Amino acid sequence: MSRLKFRHAIAAGAMLGAALQVGALPSNAASTGPNVIAVHQNGAVDVPGNSTLGTIASVSLPAGNWLITATATAIGTTGINRLECQLIAGSEFYKSRTLPSATGVSSYQPIVLILAHHFAKKGTAYLKCYTDGWLGADLIRDVHLTAVEVGKLTDGATTTGTGSPNAVYAQDPNLQGWTNNSYNAVQTLTLPAGTWLVQAAAWGTGANDGDRIDCRLDSSLTTADEFFTNFQNFRERNLSLEGVVYVPVSDEITFDCKDTDSLWLIDGSAMSAMQVGTFKYGPLGGSMTTTGSGSPIVVGGYSNAGGISDQTTLATIGSLSLGAGSWFVTSRLSFQAGASTPIVTCQTKLSNAKDQGRVILDTGNDLYNFSEMSLTKKVASTSNSTIACNESAGTLGAGYFDLQVLAIKAGTLTDTDLD
Repeated sequence: MSRLKFRHAIAAGAMLGAALQVGALPSNAASTGPNVIAVHQNGAVDVPGNSTLGTIASVSLPAGNWLITATATAIGTTGINRLECQLIAGSEFYKSRTLPSATGVSSYQPIVLILAHHFAKKGTAYLKCYTDGWLGADLIRDVHLTAVEVGKLTDGATTTGTGSPNAVYAQDPNLQGWTNNSYNAVQTLTLPAGTWLVQAAAWGTGANDGDRIDCRLDSSLTTADEFFTNFQNFRERNLSLEGVVYVPVSDEITFDCKDTDSLWLIDGSAMSAMQVGTFKYGPLGGSMTTTGSGSPIVVGGYSNAGGISDQTTLATIGSLSLGAGSWFVTSRLSFQAGASTPIVTCQTKLSNAKDQGRVILDTGNDLYNFSEMSLTKKVASTSNSTIACNESAGTLGAGYFDLQVLAIKAGTLTDTDLD
């Protein structure tokens, strides 16, 4: 079933059944939603040099099971330098690399990392990064590090805890390569029956400049999410997907990709899933369908494609209505250049909380890219989470595709802004 048919089925109700630090809060098992603890800094931070990891952000967490997400934008300043980031909790970590250039095209590259960890006692999750250039050769900005507490966690072959939400995590650190331009499975995750919010992340490279790589999240019933970006000639890039899937019986969720050229590599990947109680979904700005009941509550919206305004101010391209309460919001969209060399800036906002992504495209080797943003915010009344963009190259300078916004309602929320 195609993604469009999946969305129509949801609308018809046919498929879904019922160096920063923040202090820890006591573990919370409230039925209104999971405990969420976050830290963010929207300003730029120098990345440590000489291939030596340094702490960019950290969050202190109580004992328990946690799904952890980090999003950010890497910025090159002096030459082409490798930038590696690791999301670390205890002895577990997930790493990713990208190579932003000094200025112009490829200066801005999105970073997305996901991890799960069981803390037997109070501990700390870290986002650490390095560049193989000097200190200041690369910057990282719009850093959002967010942890969602879950009741039961299956992390690889180990299960800890009981209760809700139920979560599953696995990663594959092995190098994989393909010599075709067909869809190939990057990683799979087997889930029991239920409705699941699934995240997938990876990093890799192509053998040629300007490879377009398309990725999707598939179950046996549907494609839940899809996006595209560029790979470069052995210059690492990030990949990211997020969607909600209904699993009537135990099923394998596949993170698969294809590249326009016939030699491409994936250096590592990870997948996580959290079982959803109530799911509200539909086109951004349109009618929504609610399925299921109970907690956690997830609200989502989508828009397939559209143009980006060439105004100097950000113009709204999507809006998701969220009720009163605390929310963890993620948004992602792909871009394609239409003319010249557009600088595309997008911002996700809820009340006064915001996150921003930026890319530079061209009509040659960097025709495609993507942006992923996240934020956390408590609102006292129904509010719109908006996505607004602009671009610098004039009319039809760039377009967007596969815009999706997903929001988890939290029971308790702590977010520390250290700007």
